[in-house]
Amino acid sequence: SQLTPYQEVASGKDNEKFCGDYGLATPGFISQTPQMAMEKTASVATALPGAPINYTVAFTNLGPVAVGLPADNVPLVVQDHIPTGTVYVANSALTNNTLPAGVTAYTVLFSTNNGVIWQNSEPVAATNVTDIQWWLSDPMPTNTFGRVRFSVQINNPYNRLNPQILNVAGLGFGNAAPFLTDDATTLVIRSEEHTSE
Repeated sequence: SQLTPYQEVASGKDNEKFCGDYGLATPGFISQTPQMAMEKTASVATALPGAPINYTVAFTNLGPVAVGLPADNVPLVVQDHIPTGTVYVANSALTNNTLPAGVTAYTVLFSTNNGVIWQNSEPVAATNVTDIQWWLSDPMPTNTFGRVRFSVQINNPYNRLNPQILNVAGLGFGNAAPFLTDDATTLVIRSEEHTSE
């Protein structure tokens, strides 16, 4: 999250560490690697067509530095795609979310065309949503935890040959590709399979 084009570490008389950038008037930065963790979960492992699935994306900053630079248009962003075979449930991305301590707000963006165009209000026909992003308003401090949620409804009838609904969430900076992902799977039990059990 912090870049250091030039860095020298030296030991002084008291074993002090210094970051030197000789020749430039700007101050140097100590480069440290962020350490993020995330977990994607689904409320059900198996479900019938027409049933809801509630997804949760939990994310934690385990590292030594805050993550994301909203002032430079690269905030930490939670990304998710509505899985094939389901439709988004209205207002579900806007409620029951947990902000990390030290983050004052988030902006939820919606896309109806697989991330080509984004809007900051939920479409009137919420079932047209294909992708969701939660943009954090502040850098995520160290040792903090956040959580976002949304729900989908399985299509009924469920006509896909693949009975598994795979949902992948990611953490990224701005609109960049995610640097960390996790997934959750739900097995759809068709009604004929359910009655034969």
